[in-house]
Amino acid sequence: MARKAKQSRTQAPRTDPATSPHDSVDATVGGIPMSELRELVRSAKQLQRIQDTLLKTPGQSFYIYNQQSAEFVIGEEETAALYGYKGHEIRSLPEGWASLYHPDEKKWMVSLQTKVFDLGPKSPPIEGEARILRKDGRYEWIAFHRRPLEWDEEGRVVTEIGVARIITREVEATHRMRETEQQYQHLLHEVPVAIFLTEPSGIIVDANRAAYADLRVADQGMKGRTVLDFCAVSDRRRLRDAIRRLRTARKAPPPVCVRLLRIDGSDYPVEITFAKLAGDQLLILTRDLTAQESQEEALQEKDKCYQGMFVNNPSGVAVLDPDGRFLDANPSLCRMLSLTAPELSTMSLLDVVASSSRPTAARMLRELSKSKANDRSVEIDLACQKSGESVPTEAFCGVILDDSDRQERGVITFNPIQSRKETEAALLRESQLNAVLLENAPVAVALLSPEGRILRLNAMAEGLFGFRRDEVVGKIIWDLPVMDAEETAKSKRRHAQLLQGANSVQANLIMRNRAGELRIVDVETTAVRTRGTVDYLISTGIDHTERRRLESEVIRVAEAEQIRIGHDLHDGVGQTLTGIGSLIGALESDLEGTTKDEVARIRQLVEEAIAENRRISHGLSPAAVKNRGLGGGLLLLAETIRRTFRTKCDCTIDPKVGWLPEEHAIHAFRIAQEAVSNAIRHGMATKITLRLVSRSPGQCGLEIIDNGNGFKMSDLKHQNGIGIRVMHYRSDLIGGEILLRSAPRKGTRVILEMACGKSTTPP
Repeated sequence: MARKAKQSRTQAPRTDPATSPHDSVDATVGGIPMSELRELVRSAKQLQRIQDTLLKTPGQSFYIYNQQSAEFVIGEEETAALYGYKGHEIRSLPEGWASLYHPDEKKWMVSLQTKVFDLGPKSPPIEGEARILRKDGRYEWIAFHRRPLEWDEEGRVVTEIGVARIITREVEATHRMRETEQQYQHLLHEVPVAIFLTEPSGIIVDANRAAYADLRVADQGMKGRTVLDFCAVSDRRRLRDAIRRLRTARKAPPPVCVRLLRIDGSDYPVEITFAKLAGDQLLILTRDLTAQESQEEALQEKDKCYQGMFVNNPSGVAVLDPDGRFLDANPSLCRMLSLTAPELSTMSLLDVVASSSRPTAARMLRELSKSKANDRSVEIDLACQKSGESVPTEAFCGVILDDSDRQERGVITFNPIQSRKETEAALLRESQLNAVLLENAPVAVALLSPEGRILRLNAMAEGLFGFRRDEVVGKIIWDLPVMDAEETAKSKRRHAQLLQGANSVQANLIMRNRAGELRIVDVETTAVRTRGTVDYLISTGIDHTERRRLESEVIRVAEAEQIRIGHDLHDGVGQTLTGIGSLIGALESDLEGTTKDEVARIRQLVEEAIAENRRISHGLSPAAVKNRGLGGGLLLLAETIRRTFRTKCDCTIDPKVGWLPEEHAIHAFRIAQEAVSNAIRHGMATKITLRLVSRSPGQCGLEIIDNGNGFKMSDLKHQNGIGIRVMHYRSDLIGGEILLRSAPRKGTRVILEMACGKSTTPP
């Protein structure tokens, strides 16, 4: 269209000037009728006026740009002048108009050039906002409108029409509005006071972050609810009345104090202030009074503390000025001195102190005058003004300083110690008595720390082990050479039981004194606790060495006598019975009839007597143990059980078991006999297992296991059977340990742990 207008302007001068515009209507100019020519002239003039108007409109520019020739058709100078340039100044820039684009929008603005080529006749125009660099160095915001105007026959854009309008003021106003809005939002949400915007009915329209945080409500969880929903039930009426007054009164009602309910059910105190906004909306501000309430509670607590520490304190408390005169005194001190508070206000500390304590009291006042206070107590005797008696006290002094760190007041607390002194005297007497009893006790006594360190020994313990007290006090008991490694390990296990809650443990120990002599000591260790914590351990020991030696000798003599009786039964009675059996056998062969049968019955009885005599003699005289060792004796015992009692019995002997002294082997064999006898007679066992196993070099175990009836281990302490006690006794004689394991209908296991040689051959 612009091109057609341009052609019209260039062709107009070609009209024949001789032709008058008032010629006949049929006249033509260049083949164009005059009427059409006049219409074209009027249209051209109108377009020129429109063009001039568009080009000269302040604050905006209108242009037509030829994309193929990269030249402005119209509007170049007007557009350049919009930013303070001449057209040729912009054309001389390295990138032309692109040199003026703001860096943040440059890439986007350049890309629009390609998008213009893609627009069709019915495509919407390209619109946007961007910043253009003015000649004076400022950036100008513009709003632009671009669209194609003409296309060639191949559909390519030929010309583009565009409008650019300066909108800097509008953008800056918008930015200021946004900044104001941001500042408002920042002020609204960052202020630490909870703020609610509500409708006249109290329905919440908006609330700031502090309100959501105080009430612990999720985002947007308040909208649509009323402030009364978050008010404690007891305070809702007061808050409702205040909101009603706010809607009707000219002035806002005074603040009200209520408790608000959090979403978790807890509440907190607030002070609510009201304001009425335009549009009848209400502004409600809440101030959290929790800190103020806590301060009030703290003041109440301080008052209670004052009442408890001063007024109701059972100890006497005096407040003194720098000269030592009474400023105040609590009721307890007045009672001690038999004076009233007004009477004391006319006196000084030295007036109420016994003469013997005046130097101490004067020294205390001098320290107070120097603003010195210490946590050490001093004993001062007060003088009761009515009876004249002395009141022994323990005094603590303190100082109250002014702003210049000088003494303003002194505070002295007097704790009566008459009863404490009497108690201390009684404790001293008791302590002395206990010391005498401990020192002269007929048993060895040692006081140990929880970690086993020796704290004290009595004289009997010194004599038993041959160590002086000063040599062992402070040392760990297991560091002393009185127990071997195995016994030390057992002792540590018992010690651990005490620390884990056991009240006491007992043990029979084989120990050595300083000279290396063996001592057999029955030891009992008891834990002394305070609130479940072990304070120390008391270990008492009775030396049974001589008694055990005598008992061992008695057993040895009894064992020898049993062996002699067994030999006599075997060699004497046994041989006699064997001879009688032979004679009866010979007699039986010479007889016939009924008499022969009777003699045969006598022969059977004699044979049974011979077998019983052999069993008894073998039981009394463990010759197999002497001749074959403990292993051979156990094998023979198993064979006897199978043959005599018709009971299945397995016996396993570990060849690695070290050599055992004869006495130890005999005692172990007797323990096995007793366990087997109990299994058959009381347990009704149908299977018995004997095992002699090696635990380690120098340690072995004898196990007797049966499948009998068994028993409850808790019933063991109530049984009076001597068999188990004898087994324990024999075990103690050889330094071993008996372990019993049993349960109803699950059989019994007897285990003897004992020491042996590291070699299978005797040394």
